[in-house]
Amino acid sequence: MLARTSLRIAVCDDSPIFLNKTKTYIETWSANTGHAVQIFTYDNGDALIEAHKDCHMDIIFLDIIMPVMDGLALAREIRTFDKSAPIIFLTSSKEFAVDSYTVKAFNYLVKPIHNERLYATLDDILETFRIEQTNNIIIKNNSGIHRINIADIIYAEALNRKVIIYIKTGEQVTSTDVFSSICDMLLVH
Repeated sequence: MLARTSLRIAVCDDSPIFLNKTKTYIETWSANTGHAVQIFTYDNGDALIEAHKDCHMDIIFLDIIMPVMDGLALAREIRTFDKSAPIIFLTSSKEFAVDSYTVKAFNYLVKPIHNERLYATLDDILETFRIEQTNNIIIKNNSGIHRINIADIIYAEALNRKVIIYIKTGEQVTSTDVFSSICDMLLVH
């Protein structure tokens, strides 16, 4: 993810005012820190889900209170195919803060958003990415994107043009990458 030249950041909010304000804050953070970003804005969850499935987002900002599909339902849907992208909730209500833990939210920011809190959140995410990049590998398959801690891998097996990675939790992650590609990822770390 950080090997790309820019971070792909999605912002989903049904309010054009908050959508544009969040986008402006992220652009300012990018200019001040030198971290290149691509910002994708969505006013509904369905559009974000389709875009994220087609082209993985590195960071996702979600409003919680939206019509049709609220932010928590949207986050649950995202977690069915992407367990690792940091999700940051932006909302005018504190009442959903505890529920945000069920989808492993990275942070929960109450509107009106203060730019310093948003900047600190983005800085924290980048620090997390740096740490994870040295200890994890990213595996993509038909069911989504999986970030696997190398210390949790028991072994990998090549089987019929697939690679099955066995993890300490008992989970098995199947990749369509060739075995040599998986071995190269593991050797780098």
